Amino acid sequence: MTVKELRTLIDNLDEYIHVPGGIERLKKTVLHLAVSGQLVPQDSSEGTGEELYQQIQTEKTKLGREGKLKPQKTLPPVTEPEMPFDIPQNWKWTRLGELTNYGTAEKAKPSDITGNTWVLELEDIEKESSRLLTKVDASTRGSLSDKNVFYKHDVLYGKLRPYLDKVIVADDSGVCSSEILPLRVPRGLIEPEYLRLCLKSPNFVNTVNELTYGVKMPRLGTDDGRKMPITLPPFGEQERIVEKVDTIFSFIDELATKYKAEQAERKKLVSVALAGLSRGDSGLAFTHLSEIIRTKADAAELRKTILHLAVSGQLVPQDPIEGTGEELYQQIQAEKTKLGREGKLKPQKTLPPIKESEVPFQIPQSWKWVRIRDAGYALGQKKPDKDFYYIDVASVDNKRAKLISDLPLTTPNNAPSRARKLVSGGTVIYSTVRPYLLNTAIIENAEKQELIASTAFAVVHPYTGIISKWILYNFLAPYFVDYVNSKSVGAAYPAINDAAFDKSIVPLPPLAEQTRIVQKTTQLLDLVTELEKHLEK
Repeated sequence: MTVKELRTLIDNLDEYIHVPGGIERLKKTVLHLAVSGQLVPQDSSEGTGEELYQQIQTEKTKLGREGKLKPQKTLPPVTEPEMPFDIPQNWKWTRLGELTNYGTAEKAKPSDITGNTWVLELEDIEKESSRLLTKVDASTRGSLSDKNVFYKHDVLYGKLRPYLDKVIVADDSGVCSSEILPLRVPRGLIEPEYLRLCLKSPNFVNTVNELTYGVKMPRLGTDDGRKMPITLPPFGEQERIVEKVDTIFSFIDELATKYKAEQAERKKLVSVALAGLSRGDSGLAFTHLSEIIRTKADAAELRKTILHLAVSGQLVPQDPIEGTGEELYQQIQAEKTKLGREGKLKPQKTLPPIKESEVPFQIPQSWKWVRIRDAGYALGQKKPDKDFYYIDVASVDNKRAKLISDLPLTTPNNAPSRARKLVSGGTVIYSTVRPYLLNTAIIENAEKQELIASTAFAVVHPYTGIISKWILYNFLAPYFVDYVNSKSVGAAYPAINDAAFDKSIVPLPPLAEQTRIVQKTTQLLDLVTELEKHLEK
């Protein structure tokens, strides 16, 4: 990100705050900028990361001789494939174990712990924000086991379920759970708060999540933790980075407080509107929704709210007689086997089980999270051999999530090289190039004409028991937009690749409930469109 783009980001913070998930996304962006050297300018008078690294190694050798640091295995230099992004020339890539005492914490037995000793457990730290929720001493905590010892200024890192992103800097000495690692850094050489930012940065968290072992209680292994790549700027720049992040986060938090108040009021009005609709009183719903929508931005925000309620199971009640998502999932697996035997479905790569860290929100117990390729499949590709109607990205009206009516009729000789993907009636297409434009639509009337789509689209043809519009509404929902944007690469034309798209997840309710949700969602979205027309008048 350039300085100009950063300024644009800061100038438009209020707008970003109003995007679902925007607050968290903003903070992750700032953290990435911080640890990649794009948040504050470099100053040659502050030295280099290499010089600082050598000072740190000298200090560690000294501490080792004094018996203050246990011997550690020598770690290999960070290789280029391990470097996930570029850093300034005066910075250095190094490893977490080269900067800290990772994995060599002092131990304390229960008999060593006095009543007024601070005893920190993972539950005392709020996930993601890393806010310290409470401080409990040994006399209050009660029954104790062996603990790790930490000191003031140690960075305390939660290695159990690291996707919860629990990292604090100790403001006092104490003891903590063995699932929290006290990381000590040489004072005056590494700013503890800078290291905390590194451990909370998106790339670090994502990489660690890939390295965890254990299904129910995933944790980071010591060797993997020590080898984690870390960026090392000069000490003076570390301090300036920490100060800048604190300033930006304070501003974001102020806006977030304002946003929460607005959302609370909006939720009340939406609830009243939904209650009116459930009683068949569309007039009441129209009145309350009109109180929410004063601008086009309000309408866009309300659409996102409706879509979130729809795909999270909050728009219609569940009915146990309709079955479960698990039962539907098993039916789909049987259909996949049948299609495979018939040669209609190519063998698919086995995708990993869905981790808890991938799940963006809670869904009803009768639902099931599935990978997108357990909801629908691709129909293959072919080179056009007769006249066909070509579906390019420009063929999608993204304001209505529909195809334009006048698709170009194309001959095989004039066919673009990207005209390859087969579609059919009910197929949902999703543009993987610049996906933030939300160029997605359902194919209709395909039986009347030869249609071929661009390779810029992901093709998802629903399995039996899944409604096309259910997939479409998920593609338009904030959580899916967030996922795709987070996995897109490229500057001018960001795109998500097939492997990342196929790993996306969608909630799976029973078919009958899908039908009711789609009907209610369509009704609400149509109401919002009607209200928008009144705005134009």
